Amino acid sequence: MKDCPRCEAPLHDHESVCPRCGEKQIVSKSLSDSSLFEQKSTMNPVPVIVVIVLIIAGLGFAAKESWIGQLLARGPVQADPMDSITPVVARQLIEEKITANLASVGATGKFEWKENDGKADKNSPLIKSCTLDIETALKDPKGQHDMVVEPAKAYMDKGNVRAITMNDVKAHATWTYTLAPPAPTGADGASEGEAPPQ
Repeated sequence: MKDCPRCEAPLHDHESVCPRCGEKQIVSKSLSDSSLFEQKSTMNPVPVIVVIVLIIAGLGFAAKESWIGQLLARGPVQADPMDSITPVVARQLIEEKITANLASVGATGKFEWKENDGKADKNSPLIKSCTLDIETALKDPKGQHDMVVEPAKAYMDKGNVRAITMNDVKAHATWTYTLAPPAPTGADGASEGEAPPQ
């Protein structure tokens, strides 16, 4: 602090003109540079923000196009519920579905599980290949036999069931449902109609 030499008003060291009388004041160079201290630096933040946004957008695009981005976009993989079904459970589901479908058309059925032309226990986990014979009496055999068995065919492969045979004692008709056989392979390991591996 100093006083104005003319009016003796108190002045700050950096003031170059007296606010009361208007007299010019002598200010040392080091004090005039201190005015920079009082003035805040005004840097424009817009270019910095634009660069940051561009970098984030570029990284986002690169991540989206990478295998990580594709994995994230795909979402969680849904497990196939059929993968967790055991052969015993699949055979039980086949019998339950056919029983329910027979009941929906006003019929009942007698089930006989066979393995190698002998009786088989559907609850045995040791069965590698079996068949199911169903004896029933449908009211409309032509329209109902597919409706009864088709929904259960999805479980045949899991239950190691080669064929389901439905015998209608009232109509004296028999229908057999089998799994599609696997594509036959030649001696070189290629399926028929397919070029051998090279």
